[in-house]
Amino acid sequence: MTSISAAATHILAVLPPGKLPLWMLFVSSLGIFNSVQNLFTNKLTKQVYAGRPEQVTPLAARLFATWTWSVSMIRIYAAFHLQEKL
Repeated sequence: MTSISAAATHILAVLPPGKLPLWMLFVSSLGIFNSVQNLFTNKLTKQVYAGRPEQVTPLAARLFATWTWSVSMIRIYAAFHLQEKL
């Protein structure tokens, strides 16, 4: 347990100052959870699209998972590199 808290402390120390990087990491963690969930089951995804749950196929769930995972990785990168200009 101490190694997890040490890793979290290190990550928070490396982040740029402010609340935006923390928010981006939080949103990214939710996106990663959603991606993993979509790879294994369609149950929660069908609740999101409750109006037309029959359109949530395994292919649509995997596509949604891939998209969400990609965007989460971009958010994590951006959280650590907010001050860099392209």
